[in-house]
Amino acid sequence: MANDSSASILFDTEGHPIGTILDGSIYRLKVDARKTVSLVATRTSVASATVDTLLLISNSSRISAIMYNESDSPLHIGFGTTPVTLENYTIIISAQSDRELPVFAGEIRGIWQADSGFVRITEMI
Repeated sequence: MANDSSASILFDTEGHPIGTILDGSIYRLKVDARKTVSLVATRTSVASATVDTLLLISNSSRISAIMYNESDSPLHIGFGTTPVTLENYTIIISAQSDRELPVFAGEIRGIWQADSGFVRITEMI
């Protein structure tokens, strides 16, 4: 059976179709999944420590960051200015592994269970 519903196409300000309105009440919107592309990447290394350590300063231009824990000890990461402990953290990066961090522009802090090695950080802005 054919659908006799009327439909209208929605356009953005540049004339690209972004969705459809059916019968004036049901909306089907298309999401633009294009990402911002970074043109600048900075690499830093931070020595492991068994105390709260600043890994990245706040940066409102940060698009992404990748961390490689080159240590033999897990790295506990915390987002924000609150000191990180082995009991109070956001995520753990296992020894000898990497992690792309979720989008976050604030301070990123860390602490290792044992002092051995570095974290290699690439920050895309």
